[in-house]
Amino acid sequence: MKKAVRDLVLGMKELPEKGGYWGLLLNKKGVPADLEPASASAFQSVNDRYIMFTPSLQASNRGFGFVFGSVIGFAILSMLCSALILDGLYDDSGFVIERLFALLIIAFLGSGFFGWAYISLRSKVSPPVVLSKKFRRFYYWMNRKDGWISLPYDDVQPVNMVARMYSTAGGSTAYVLAMVDLVPGSRRIRWYLPLALPHRSIETPERIWAFIRCYMDGAPENLPPVEAQPEIDDPRADLARMDRFLFGSLVDENHRVVPGVFSKLYVGFVGGTMYWFERAGLWISRTAPRPQWPDEIAEEMALPVDSSAYKVCAPTPAQRLANENALPHMRRRWMVLGVISTIFVLTMFAVLGVPPWF
Repeated sequence: MKKAVRDLVLGMKELPEKGGYWGLLLNKKGVPADLEPASASAFQSVNDRYIMFTPSLQASNRGFGFVFGSVIGFAILSMLCSALILDGLYDDSGFVIERLFALLIIAFLGSGFFGWAYISLRSKVSPPVVLSKKFRRFYYWMNRKDGWISLPYDDVQPVNMVARMYSTAGGSTAYVLAMVDLVPGSRRIRWYLPLALPHRSIETPERIWAFIRCYMDGAPENLPPVEAQPEIDDPRADLARMDRFLFGSLVDENHRVVPGVFSKLYVGFVGGTMYWFERAGLWISRTAPRPQWPDEIAEEMALPVDSSAYKVCAPTPAQRLANENALPHMRRRWMVLGVISTIFVLTMFAVLGVPPWF
């Protein structure tokens, strides 16, 4: 099992036979009778041929790498230029080899940050996970080395994983629906595939899984409506998408911050810190290279689809305006947060890049 996969499942090499501190094992097959299905914003689209899941947070990581790597890289370049222009490689006694070594080390560090930014910008972007109803398989781009993985729906083990997060402000617990593919004849984990973003309620991943089970083996009329999601390739929807995956329930369905001191402080701090990282990540997700879908699912996705049997919650007028980047109160809020984030990013550069000139 790959190290990255082990990290995702809290270092476990084998999946326990019973639930515990790590999470819960979910029922594998059939239509659930004991739990109300829910989409919980986990699905980008649902039709008679496949489910496309809402994109993961990969864009956030890529945006952070590009912006942070570029800012620190330019700050180190500023340090290098100041050393060459103000001090040079010579003093009264002649050539100073120690200065050359110091400048080479600085240049090496700067190239590392610029390399991080370039990799974040140009590495292939993972398309959303797709579950094919015909082939009964999940399709997921793992990485450049492993390429596409195809997990059989009927054989994988669904789990409700516990995700614990800690900070100086305290800790919190969330729950993630994921598929675990085991090595045949053992409990060893071969692949781990998260399907939905973390949720605070322990029941939400189970209800999403109940939706998937009904979709695969039940009747469409038994499924609840799916929430309409902003288009992932429409830059006008960036701010609406950022509201959802940065703030969650702290922003209501009409993109207003919910009442309370905590929600306002959280939105102000996280939005003011993450604005440029998220905007860059969403831009990268649209412009970076994408891997070609495997032939079988590419052919299936190219066929006409029928979504009429699957109910979709119509967006409210405010949501429709937000998806078009035309909702006034959302635009004002993000304009303020964007200014704060700009100051934050420029400060990162100034702390390292400006003092060497004085």
